[in-house]
Amino acid sequence: MAPPDPMSLLRNPSASSPSFPWPGPPRRLAATAGAVLLALGAVVAGAARAADPPPAKPAPKPAARPAAKAPAPAAPAKARDPLLTREQLAACMARQERVRQQGDEARQLQGALEREKTELLQEGEALKAALSTLDRSDVASVDAYNARAAARDQRIDAFEPRVKAFNAQAEALQAERAGYSRDCENRRFDEKDEKALQGGR
Repeated sequence: MAPPDPMSLLRNPSASSPSFPWPGPPRRLAATAGAVLLALGAVVAGAARAADPPPAKPAPKPAARPAAKAPAPAAPAKARDPLLTREQLAACMARQERVRQQGDEARQLQGALEREKTELLQEGEALKAALSTLDRSDVASVDAYNARAAARDQRIDAFEPRVKAFNAQAEALQAERAGYSRDCENRRFDEKDEKALQGGR
């Protein structure tokens, strides 16, 4: 059997009365909701931090020629990545900015989801306390409780797809970050190309 969706929101069954709906305990958020948001937040933070350094390192300038010495045994030549072309450098700089912007947006969305999750949990605790003192013989009181619980249920129904959308956004950001790291980080480039691109040429 497939494992349950970690962001599924569990409903608590409630009984019913012949005269009016019998109040039940408030609906609970899945216990794993907070862990998923925090784990994805680490992905978002890592992507944002990775966008801060420059997209590559400039080609080293020729060092001063040392004084002539006795010839040493030849060492095997070490392969070096070719310099980024100006077009490749421009693409890396644009990609770096895109990763940074997407990281900022994802952090803002994560913060909003965390705040809403906290509000839903607090409202659930308040409903639980209200249920313990509810006069079940008072139809008006029961109706008010049920309306409050139903309003919270509607917020939970809207919360679940937003968390799933955040999951997808974080996964896409992680893939974009990995592509940037593979294609741009620690690649050499000509400083003249960088200055020309920064100057809009």
